Amino acid sequence: MQNIYLPPLTKVNKYLIGIIVASFVISAVFAQFLNISLVNILGLNVSALRMGLIYKMVTYPFVNTGLFNVVFTGLLFWFLGSDLEARWGVRRYVQYLIIAVFVNAFAYTLFALFMGGATINYPFHGMAFLSSAMCVSYACIYPDRIFQFFMIIPVKAKYFCLILAGMNVYQGFFTPGGAQAFANIASMIFGAVFVLGFRALGNYIRNQGPRISPKRGGKKASKKKKSHLRLVDDEERPNPDEPRFWQ
Repeated sequence: MQNIYLPPLTKVNKYLIGIIVASFVISAVFAQFLNISLVNILGLNVSALRMGLIYKMVTYPFVNTGLFNVVFTGLLFWFLGSDLEARWGVRRYVQYLIIAVFVNAFAYTLFALFMGGATINYPFHGMAFLSSAMCVSYACIYPDRIFQFFMIIPVKAKYFCLILAGMNVYQGFFTPGGAQAFANIASMIFGAVFVLGFRALGNYIRNQGPRISPKRGGKKASKKKKSHLRLVDDEERPNPDEPRFWQ
């Protein structure tokens, strides 16, 4: 148990968890007492996009249903997202989340179009895809950190990531929500590309630094600058034959 790491909950992830819980409660109240399905109104599906309801590419994360899904996603935001936000800063972390939303939306749309059938009418919703992306990003940065799989079994982050990917592959091929599972895999790929891409860019800049500096200043620095100074006879220079006084 000493190897288990619990980071402090950061600012952005507090808001994310609050949004998940609030959307879960509101969705349940609307469905139970008003007979209104927010999943159908805000969820993403191909049929809605064909009708010009582009706003659903942004609103689908704000509908969260299923108690287990909400709890699991919220815990991952705390355990993984807080470390990512602390490492990257608020600005880069928010950029990461926004890009992930659009990557997942496009991936789901493409897979739904490819699968066809009833999939094009199925409304995709929730923030589970963000937790999938975070798992891979976290595993790329902290591969040996310990997770509690199902809150019981200690597993290293890199292996937890592989287990999650395997579960999504299984769901993609053998369950009705295949498009959603494959979209989660696309989010996981994005999570890896985001981290490894920035890492490769940073390494490239560091490696190019020493090569660029001599090129810029090598030949020019080696050339001696022409001196524009000339000797001027100082007429007010003291006569060496006169006596000197220290003031």
